[in-house]
Amino acid sequence: MLTQAQTLIRDSEGRYLRDGELDRFGQYAAEFQCRVQAYQRLQALEAEVLSEVETKLRYRDPSLMLYGGGQDASLKWRRDTLLTYRAIARTVLLSDIDHFKQGFLLWMETVMRAFGALPCCEQTYGLMASLLERRLSEPEAVFVLPVVYLTQETLADKLA
Repeated sequence: MLTQAQTLIRDSEGRYLRDGELDRFGQYAAEFQCRVQAYQRLQALEAEVLSEVETKLRYRDPSLMLYGGGQDASLKWRRDTLLTYRAIARTVLLSDIDHFKQGFLLWMETVMRAFGALPCCEQTYGLMASLLERRLSEPEAVFVLPVVYLTQETLADKLA
């Protein structure tokens, strides 16, 4: 929404917004309370979801948490996954998928590709989506799951 609002402000310089342009603000206002609830729910579930994803990921394939030389990458995984989880929550709250895709996800994909961690990311956000699907209410899931699926798709190893 913020990116759209900035574009609208820039493009409407010297004129009033058209009805279609105003509709975007009305839609965001109508969704706002549910977005706040989804954001707060993600905040409340953070530790539980991240812990369960890590446990299941280790069980599924322990090698995903290792660097090429066999060095444990758990601390980096926790830091990067927490950062991404919170970026997902912020994106849900602000309804700014464009900024998330063009900023955060592009940067994270570059970093994860450089470290060879895309297979781990694909598994991580797939597990996260399935866990959140069971823990969120339907109205919350409508806003959260598309952002998690986009994260999984973007951070998947498309070259494998």
